[in-house]
This record gives sequence, structure tokens and C-alpha cells, in this order.
Amino acid sequence: MITASGEPRGETMAARHGGSVAPLHDSATDQLIAIFKALGEKSRMEVFRLVLEHGEIGCTELEERLSVSKSTISYHVKTLYQAGLIEIQRRGRFFHYYLRQDVADRYVPFLAGILSSEF
Repeated sequence: MITASGEPRGETMAARHGGSVAPLHDSATDQLIAIFKALGEKSRMEVFRLVLEHGEIGCTELEERLSVSKSTISYHVKTLYQAGLIEIQRRGRFFHYYLRQDVADRYVPFLAGILSSEF
């Protein structure tokens, strides 16, 4: 059967492109979804931008730079951590946040382009 556009009905995008279309729910797709959800809030995006800019940033420096409470910073950092964007390291009484190297290698060129543009 032919559709109104003249294409055979039932032919998938994968079939049209030689079977090379990636599945919608692979692990890279799931990771990108988690990243975009984590960066979908202004304060989290700012925390991530600061980590990206400095390579590593301490909790006290985040408190100085952001106009939100410590508990709010903690919540946002936890969300970024759960999305796989950052690692958390405790040194004495203080926490330090840094970019995961595998994420840096794979996504930072793309994310840096997004974060460098003003919204």
C-alpha cells in the first residue's frame, strides 16, 4: 500500500536507511535524557557550569557564588551526581565536586557549547 506522499506503507525509518537507525532506548540515550533532566533547572545548570569552568569546586565556594541555601545546593549536587555528571569527594569536613572524566570525554564539547550561549 502506498501513502499520500508516495512512500510504501509499513516501511520503517531503519529499513529506509539500511537498518542503521539507533534504538530509542539504548544506554547512551538514557544517559543523555538524565543529563538534560539534571540540567533542566537554572541552579543546577549554574552548579555544573562552575564545576566545568573550575574543574573542581568546593562546597564553600558554591555557597559564596550561588544565592541559594546549603540544603538547596546539596539537593542540586545530588541530582547532578545521580545523572552521572559529577563526582563528590569528601575532604575533612568539606565536600568537593568535580566533573567525571568519562562524561568530560564524551559530552563536554557538546554541553560546553550549550552552556557558553546565553539563554
